[in-house]
Amino acid sequence: MRDRLDARISGELCDAARFFGLPVLYDPAGEVAVAELLAQQYPDVNFILPHLGSFGDDWAAQLALIDHLVRHANIYTDSSGVRRFDLLQQAVRRAGPHKVLFGSDDPWLHPGLELHKIELLGLPSLDASLIMGGNFLRLAGLA
Repeated sequence: MRDRLDARISGELCDAARFFGLPVLYDPAGEVAVAELLAQQYPDVNFILPHLGSFGDDWAAQLALIDHLVRHANIYTDSSGVRRFDLLQQAVRRAGPHKVLFGSDDPWLHPGLELHKIELLGLPSLDASLIMGGNFLRLAGLA
């Protein structure tokens, strides 16, 4: 995983992901506008932008990422660290359960609490199973 605060995402990284057919996990740390560039420049690479785009509770960034999830087939997110439950609900409702992956952010967050958020969504079992592992298996080419 790359984090904007450690190093911004690079073309070399995206090219390597394309070559190996792997998804890229990149934390934009609130700068979710990068999703637009990534989706357009690398339409054949899948990007997972965790925390709905902001671990720091930047709800405006998280709302903007939901729009990117809806518009771009290759942009995904995870559920870790999303403290506004209504935004997690909105992401699943608007973009679909196939665009959200379970995330725990362990050891920083408790995996049980993060799992409980997914359970509280009250999704049909097939939708929940996508979030709980099916989406990752598909993106990693293991499904």
